[in-house]
Amino acid sequence: MLDKAEQARCRRESVKRTFGRSRIPRQSYQGCQPPQPPTLIGHNHGSLVEDRTVIFGHLMTVEVPGEDVKKAVGETVSFRPDTLESPVTSIVWKHVSLSTVKAIEWDVDDGVIIPNQRFKDITTLDEKTGQITITNLKVEHSGEYTIDINSKEQGQRFSLEVMERVPKPKTTIEESSNPDVVYLICEYSGTIIWRNSAGETLNGSKHHRTGEFITVKKKGNPENYYTCTLENAVSDETSDPVYERDLFKTGEDVKRAVGETVSFRPDKLESPVTSIVWKHFSLSTVKVIEWDVDDGVIIPNQRFKDITTLDEKIGQITITNLKVEHSGEYTIDINSKEQGQRFSLEVMERVPKPKTTVEESSNPDVVYLICEYSGTIIWKNSAGETLEGNKNHKPGEFITVKNTRNPENYYTCTLENAVSDETSDPVYERDLFKTGNAEKH
Repeated sequence: MLDKAEQARCRRESVKRTFGRSRIPRQSYQGCQPPQPPTLIGHNHGSLVEDRTVIFGHLMTVEVPGEDVKKAVGETVSFRPDTLESPVTSIVWKHVSLSTVKAIEWDVDDGVIIPNQRFKDITTLDEKTGQITITNLKVEHSGEYTIDINSKEQGQRFSLEVMERVPKPKTTIEESSNPDVVYLICEYSGTIIWRNSAGETLNGSKHHRTGEFITVKKKGNPENYYTCTLENAVSDETSDPVYERDLFKTGEDVKRAVGETVSFRPDKLESPVTSIVWKHFSLSTVKVIEWDVDDGVIIPNQRFKDITTLDEKIGQITITNLKVEHSGEYTIDINSKEQGQRFSLEVMERVPKPKTTVEESSNPDVVYLICEYSGTIIWKNSAGETLEGNKNHKPGEFITVKNTRNPENYYTCTLENAVSDETSDPVYERDLFKTGNAEKH
């Protein structure tokens, strides 16, 4: 009589041998009786069904392709029954979601019929195997699929979930009160994975907006970088790397948005330091802030009053609530001697939130979406794909939108400059192809 451990080993090896996966010679079973091969339900790898086989008194569940399939929008799925006994005179595949509809049907007299518009031009049926194939999947194809053979519903259920691919993420940078620390933010409502240039996974913290942030400390290696990856069951996308050299610039060629803060500091500050003067070069040269051991801090120019501070220990200047007029070049004098460093600052207005304008065409199934802006414009659809815009006769671009008969499809326009980006509200297909298109969204 075998003990429990030997019985368990026998069961494992029996199953492995049944499916050709055992590496132990048959004579090494030591008293285990090889099982009879179970009857497999099918060999189709496009769907998942179950075969329950009793081996050594235990119910074993063997997965054969089919149930609980997840696909991305635009992909293809195939399901087929485990058995198809002759003669077959009719096959009907049904889709069960909010309601039950026939996806495709076939009989020996009438051939193939696709009665539902949702499945037109994308659905095929192989009447020899009973296999249904649906291409160019959309979210609306999610649900449960069943098959009737010879007017009798079969027991199999095929569950399909069609999901949008995740978009390519963008990371935003938020400064802290410490010049050697910044926050990297990635906005998304699902799974976010942070990594550094060493390939290590980093723990993100929940941000006050949707998404996560990580705290990045300056390590003195400009080649260090960080990425944010968005992930769902059918796709993943990774942001462009953000390098340390771009996170902790000491000053040269810095771009900031109106209202933001900038800090500049010299490479070195050798003691003793008796005076520091920061200057701003634009149309003219003015002193921004100065300090000496006798008089302390003075801010001689009205343009920098109440927004400028100086840390005399490290020589760092900080300017808050920036305006376009603060653009220009900054230099530092230490102990009445001008240093070699030059710090270039460009302060830019943030881009506005864009509005898309709809223009009809002579074709009722075609409209033009217009986005007016003199800079960078990025068009995207609901699948996250970037679309190519055409130059409009006014400043901006337009895209041509065709009626795909999917009311949930949508399009967005993003404006972008070096310091900001803004995305329009989505324009849905259901709002584009009805009377009165000439409106703003």
